[in-house]
Amino acid sequence: MDSNVGFLAPCIAIFSLTLTAIFMRSSIRSRREVEKSNRELREARDKLELLAQMDPLTEALNRHAFHSLLRRNESDRESVTSGSVAVLDIDNLKPINDTWGHSTGDKAIRVVARSMRSLIRADDMLFRWGGDEFLVLMFKLSEEEASRRMKKLNEILDENCRKWPEMPATVTVSHGVAGFDSLRELGHAIEKADQAMYAQRSKTRVHLKTLTVTRDLLLPDRYTR
Repeated sequence: MDSNVGFLAPCIAIFSLTLTAIFMRSSIRSRREVEKSNRELREARDKLELLAQMDPLTEALNRHAFHSLLRRNESDRESVTSGSVAVLDIDNLKPINDTWGHSTGDKAIRVVARSMRSLIRADDMLFRWGGDEFLVLMFKLSEEEASRRMKKLNEILDENCRKWPEMPATVTVSHGVAGFDSLRELGHAIEKADQAMYAQRSKTRVHLKTLTVTRDLLLPDRYTR
């Protein structure tokens, strides 16, 4: 009897250790699977949040992203976050839509976004503000420097439209720029830039030539070569 007990004791111990090891491996595997599932869920949620804040046509940020940015920085709105904001509006999107259709108008919107990205820095933020309007946040950039960059946009647009065979017309934009010294001033700066953009656009429309199917006659006088 004692010999059987002596034989069973180590067997029971080995069996217990084996069960413990199996349980631990199963527990680790389950934990890893849970962690993997949670990671995949977080990644999917992040992608959905990104898509919700992105304009699908231009891949620029949208107004939702802009307001989310302000909400995230609400507690820091008193901090010194200086920079400049630009508001841009496409001058001739309606005649392009009326002449070649909305698919060409969509291409015009995309070429504006592409041209803007060649002007701004990696940390600047490009937003599609409306149907034919864009907004650019340029932190730690003076109003003077921001204006200098924006003045180059129509030249770049002309070059890009000529290089892109799918664009039958040259797209032009009007813009306004204003500086801000804190996020609290940003709303006022946007209003100021918007007013400057509309003032420039009204002058552009006065000189806008009669629409024809030729590319150059879609340019305002001040951009015609």
